[in-house]
Formats: sequence, structure tokens, C-alpha cells
Amino acid sequence: MIIRILILGLLVSGLNASVRSANKKLSAAAWDVINTRCVRCHGGDITPDVSLVGGLDLRTRSSILAGGNRGPAMTPRVPNTSLIYLFVSLWTKNTPLFSSYPGLISFPPSVAQVTDLNNLDARTQSLGLGLPVLMPPFNPLDVTEVNTIRLWISAGAP
Repeated sequence: MIIRILILGLLVSGLNASVRSANKKLSAAAWDVINTRCVRCHGGDITPDVSLVGGLDLRTRSSILAGGNRGPAMTPRVPNTSLIYLFVSLWTKNTPLFSSYPGLISFPPSVAQVTDLNNLDARTQSLGLGLPVLMPPFNPLDVTEVNTIRLWISAGAP
């Protein structure tokens, strides 16, 4: 009986170490995406006379939870209501908007550019956000980067 308890303890300990390691890798990957693709406008090298875009600072977990002008940017474990995930998932390099309008230089996109993307508009309308908020505005994330953010939030944003 004692041997079984010891074996079970070792198995649980090994599993916990494996989960911690996976969370650490996921967290590093998510922060890499945020730091390389988001922080420039939301907390990085912004000149002193320019405020954070949307009042949102993405440099720390606590500032992401605090959010910006639209409220908290993330709800840990709930990516589908987390603004940071919604805004980067509305378009990727594989969506019709980007492939149809690769030269998109205005932000937000014109109504004409959005009319063929009713599901994007419906998702943001249901959140009360108006036209789709597409982040980053000029160079969308690829699907892998979007999935990294989704998985990171789903894991509680460790």
C-alpha cells in the first residue's frame, strides 16, 4: 500500500512538473508575440507626447487585466470574451480582408472593405464595439500567433 502511494505521488509530481514546463513555454511564446507585435503601440517605445493607444498597456499581466479605454483586455481562461484575443483573431494573414486588401493602409477599414465580412462585423457588434477592431492594424498576426494567444488565455495567462 505504501509503495502504491509513493508511486502515485511520483506520478502526480511528474505530471505537475510537465504542466509547469508546458505553461512556461506557452507563456514565453505568448509574451514573445505580445512584445514583438503589440507593445510598440501599447506600452513600448512611445514618444513622451503620445499616450498609449487606446489607453492600453500590454507590458505586464496586471496591466492587461486592468485594460484600457474599452475595459479589461483579458479574462483569464476565457479567450472568447477577452478583447486582446478577439481583436487579433478577427483577421489573420489568411482571412479574406487581408488577402482581398493587402494594401490596406487606413484604419479602421472602410465600410466597403467590411461589407463582405459580415461575421466579423457581427462578432464586434455583439460586443458593442461597432466596426471590427483589427489588430495589429497594418500587419495581422498569423494563425499560429493567434492560437498562441488563445491557448495562453485559456491556460489562465500564466
